[in-house]
Amino acid sequence: MEIFIFQNNRKLREVYRESSEDGSQSIIIYEIGEPDWPFGNAHYKVFGPSDFYVDVADDGGYGWYRVEWKMNSVVVTFGGSEQGNSVYELPFK
Repeated sequence: MEIFIFQNNRKLREVYRESSEDGSQSIIIYEIGEPDWPFGNAHYKVFGPSDFYVDVADDGGYGWYRVEWKMNSVVVTFGGSEQGNSVYELPFK
């Protein structure tokens, strides 16, 4: 019988920060710890016009994200090799 013990680090690490062109809105993306071991999801926390959590399925990797600023919103897209794109359009407050 084999026993595996691992510790999951759940620290937030800022990976993206940007403001709208006029400076009235901002978005910050944090990675939450490391992807679940051994081949699980990566976890993110997004702070912006709306705050939310998202999991990305990328075979134990971090996946990717893209941020696109529009006239009245910001679009944040997350993706990974084991999922379709997750698109979040956040209207400005």
